[in-house]
Amino acid sequence: MAAPASSYSPLRILIAEDNEVNRRLALLLLNRLGYTADVVVNGREAVEAIRARPYDVVLMDCHMPELDGYAATGEIRAFTKDVVDRPRPRIIAVTAAAMSGDREKCLAAGMDDYVTKPVKADALRAALELATVPPPSVPTTATPEVETDSERELRETTDTLAAELGPDSVRELVDAYLADTPERLKEMAALAGGDDQVTLRRLAHSLKGTSTLFGLNRTGTVAATLEKLAAAGEKTEQVRMVQDLDRLFQSSCPLLQHRVRELIPA
Repeated sequence: MAAPASSYSPLRILIAEDNEVNRRLALLLLNRLGYTADVVVNGREAVEAIRARPYDVVLMDCHMPELDGYAATGEIRAFTKDVVDRPRPRIIAVTAAAMSGDREKCLAAGMDDYVTKPVKADALRAALELATVPPPSVPTTATPEVETDSERELRETTDTLAAELGPDSVRELVDAYLADTPERLKEMAALAGGDDQVTLRRLAHSLKGTSTLFGLNRTGTVAATLEKLAAAGEKTEQVRMVQDLDRLFQSSCPLLQHRVRELIPA
């Protein structure tokens, strides 16, 4: 098995790829390296995803329908150039082409790196290691960082779960949680502060249950509070709370992945 990426860095990764097999391969490689990712199927969706949510890395297929990777990169660079609260994503070109000048074409389009298909774990790891996320500078007026989930509570809860269901079942449940939660958070971000409070309440309730299943009790508490706000139609704090949930998820991903490796050694 490939070694995990550096310290299980909580990179927010977007895969832009129109081929199902290539998408699945990218997700599997990222999972082995300790990452999760969101997925879109064309360049237009990639641009819309970047507008909706900050990403640290985009694995950008160069040849896609709607908008190819080169044009999508141009639009992303134009959008993020003047947005001070949005990080400049590191865009890694992923292409089957290996002709002379292809790398230069990708860099000229605004991409930062280049890997060829079929993507190999070592090449992907090397590209991601260049996308380190510096510690955020927090101004004195900023809201303090949300308290993270307890590794001790996670360990105790997953020990009990493994005793009841077996380690393989715990791995299956964790994989499903890591795969499903980013999409649910994206839905919640779109609904926060809006009119459809019923759906937001349902999603918060669901996240509360799945998070506490693994002992992610801080996440469960925040989701429960958001559920109550949605039930009461109190919208003021909803956007911030979804952002808190997203940060909690990013910090809990490496804990869950490491825990699974402890329960099921390679």
